[in-house]
Amino acid sequence: MKVRLRRDDLPLLAAAVVGTAFRAIYLHQLRATPAFLQPVLDASAHLEWARGLLAGTWPPPEAFFRAPGYVVFLAAELAVLGDDPVRVAEFQCVLGAITAVLTAAVARRFFGTASAWAAGLGAALYPTFAFFDAQLLTPVLEIPLVLGAVLAAPGAGARPARPRTVAAGLLWSVAVVVRPPLLLAAAVLPVTIAGGEGRRRRDWKSAILAAAAIVSLPLVLTARNAAVGDPVFLASQGGLNLYLGNNSRADGMAATFPDDPAALGYRMMESARSLAERAEGRSLGSADVSAYWTERTLDDVVGDPGRWIALELRKAVLFWGAREIPNNHDPVLFAETVPVLRLPGWGLWAPLGLVGLIVAWRRPGAKVLAGVVLAVLVGCVGFFVCARFRLPAAPFLIAAGGGAVATAVGAVARRRWPPVAGIATAVVLLALLVRANPYGIPSTPWVTSYVLVAEAEAARREPVRALRWIERALEESPGLYAARVAEIDLLRRSGRIPEARARAEAAVRLLPEDPALRASLGALLDLSGDPEGALRELDAALARDPSYEPARISRAVVLTRLGRPDEATAALRKFLLERPGSPERERAASVLRAVESGALDPEGED
Repeated sequence: MKVRLRRDDLPLLAAAVVGTAFRAIYLHQLRATPAFLQPVLDASAHLEWARGLLAGTWPPPEAFFRAPGYVVFLAAELAVLGDDPVRVAEFQCVLGAITAVLTAAVARRFFGTASAWAAGLGAALYPTFAFFDAQLLTPVLEIPLVLGAVLAAPGAGARPARPRTVAAGLLWSVAVVVRPPLLLAAAVLPVTIAGGEGRRRRDWKSAILAAAAIVSLPLVLTARNAAVGDPVFLASQGGLNLYLGNNSRADGMAATFPDDPAALGYRMMESARSLAERAEGRSLGSADVSAYWTERTLDDVVGDPGRWIALELRKAVLFWGAREIPNNHDPVLFAETVPVLRLPGWGLWAPLGLVGLIVAWRRPGAKVLAGVVLAVLVGCVGFFVCARFRLPAAPFLIAAGGGAVATAVGAVARRRWPPVAGIATAVVLLALLVRANPYGIPSTPWVTSYVLVAEAEAARREPVRALRWIERALEESPGLYAARVAEIDLLRRSGRIPEARARAEAAVRLLPEDPALRASLGALLDLSGDPEGALRELDAALARDPSYEPARISRAVVLTRLGRPDEATAALRKFLLERPGSPERERAASVLRAVESGALDPEGED
């Protein structure tokens, strides 16, 4: 069977070829720093959950904390490609070239074939797409789904085709269970159908059908949550994320937890639950924990509405800024050793896209793209702004930017200079605004990004290389808490116990109420041959936070050293019963086996 390539398919083919070649170059350059492909924070959580799904130990018997769409996708990749995170990341990066093809298709549909050339090549060479596609994070799945949903939606004909309406709604539904804030962008589909567009009449039945398709999968997951006794809608992460982005100390972009700065990754989830339960004086389900942090957010907003309004305006400005605000790894740090990441990105295509939307505003469908971009903006402003969260807006701005480029080129060909001058002037002015930096966001790598690379190096069993990154962080920010904690841990892993103990003792003197530091000092005292001192420090840590999991497990180790294995066994069994979904579960089970067999290794376990 012959496949005939039409002329208007050529920009899609070009986008596929250039996008694949660009990603191959990116991966080649990325090999110079292998730690950049080692999963950390969210990527590490996704990987662990996907492995748990394949092993039958995930999801836990509680409500979903995060929507599971990407975890299911990642588990399927692991099953096919093997349990090698680097291989999966490389596969995802190449697979992500589909984003360029779909962006070209969106541009072709709404702005014409000439626009598809500029948009397809722009998306193929857009550095942030490739950056995120290799990070075991959701964009590799969510961006194609959103683009596919927009392409599948009915056109501006007289009446929406019901099958296309359902297909578009279901694609949006899958995107929402990959990343829940996309529900706001998904609402653009039923709204445009209900409001009519171009020659299309209002169609309330199709709008209701689209809305039903969109919420179908979220409602399935909600029913699953209800079945395990905690009827939170879709996932319980929303309350905590709302607090991170809107509390009285929020800056609109950092996902740090002011109530427990030591809590990162999984620890933040556990700490949020622990603090909420302590405040309420009872055990809480996931929905209750989310509601508690939502209420805390509202208290902060109501307590100082002027501060909150200023924060929301700040986030709206940050959304349009050229700097890609990191969440997990920092692309600016990557660009030090990966030159292709220095290609123009948001700072070019956001101004072009805005101009394209203005130029094509009367065209059927332009309002759809503008609606999706606006919905992504509102979602970021409602929570917090970072490169990953605003990324779903990028392909639509690139598609519209392709329209602006095609319009300008066509005007030049016809020697109509006023439109060219108008477009060029608008793009330059918007580019200057996008590149403005009223909040002083650093253009150099964020110091915390060094700590994350150090964590990746430590996961690769390269503590010496990890320490170099920590030293770099401490050179720039000597008081950085995360770097100090990481330094203590890495010195311990490198066998430099006296140095690690000295650093921990100094840190505890500065922050005696910090359970993480007290627990680290306790573990180091144990390794130094002082189990009695270790027990005192671990008890002090648990007095400040009775749920602190590393301290609970280390305490069981110390009890065994002190000849109290029965107490250690009981404590570990209680831990495993209370925290079946804990990230510390594997370590606790390993210690329990060692205690019960009498084979506890004082040098190797901790």
